[in-house]
Amino acid sequence: MEITCPKCGFARNIPDEKIPERAEIATCPKCKHKFQFRTVTQSVPPPPLLSDTPPAEHHSQAESDRPQGDDDTSAKPMRSEKPSSDGGDFWDSLASMGTPNQDTQHPGETEDTTEGVTKEGEIEVPWERLDIYGFFPGIWETIKRAMLRPTAFFQAMPVGSGQIKPLIFYLLIAQFQIVVQMLWEMTGVAPGMSGEGSVTGISTVMLLIGYPLILTLLLYVMAVLVHACLGLVGGATREFEGTFRALTYGSAPMVLTLIPLIGPLVGAIWSLVVTFLGYKYIHRTTTGKVILAMLLPLIPFVFVLALVMSMAQRSAVPTF
Repeated sequence: MEITCPKCGFARNIPDEKIPERAEIATCPKCKHKFQFRTVTQSVPPPPLLSDTPPAEHHSQAESDRPQGDDDTSAKPMRSEKPSSDGGDFWDSLASMGTPNQDTQHPGETEDTTEGVTKEGEIEVPWERLDIYGFFPGIWETIKRAMLRPTAFFQAMPVGSGQIKPLIFYLLIAQFQIVVQMLWEMTGVAPGMSGEGSVTGISTVMLLIGYPLILTLLLYVMAVLVHACLGLVGGATREFEGTFRALTYGSAPMVLTLIPLIGPLVGAIWSLVVTFLGYKYIHRTTTGKVILAMLLPLIPFVFVLALVMSMAQRSAVPTF
């Protein structure tokens, strides 16, 4: 079984025979984070079978016949072995056998052992748990995880919680980006952004209503195209929401627009990389399939551009 830490992304393949049957909680050897890596169905243990047990005096006689020094080792049960180490790069141990306080639980009942863990063992996004993190800490923690630990962030990304919260996150990042651009133009910090394409002339209605609507339409068009291309190359192992979440949370690096001049360019490149990792780890697919799926939507645009240039050359009138 491959066990991956949702906090730091450290992964380790552990033989199934080394994992106790009732183990659910693992401890990462790198960051010491405890997390639930699977859910074990609890069942009522069968009643002990009646056995023909010899009388107590027979036990005493058998114990007296055993050599001295063996009584301590044979009476104690064998301890479960830890996975073998390869130069220290291994999972230290399984943190607990079964769920905590399992002896007090009734059969069929389960207990939430890790805060923010879904039934599938996935870690919920802080932005989607504002009741725990709060608004600003939730969005800031989500941005940090997407930018600095994208592999672990998307490996633990839950799919099936809806598209509304990822969409709002994307729109907030986009609104932040346009407001910062307006700020740099008004203060003259980035004079290259002013001119005919200046954003300072955007009205409040356009900024609050029109711009989000246009962004939402373009976002869904792009998500549908990429998801369809992932399906064509055999890389779409999860639903459309997985692709949508990779695209929305992949926009987190665009907060670098806060840095004038180079911030938008660095943020765009960083966002492209994070989105790529989102497609790969949410769908659990290969790098080649993701690259091909991201390039396929560009083919129609390249074809149309080549057609337009060809028609322009043919219709050109020679001059003397």
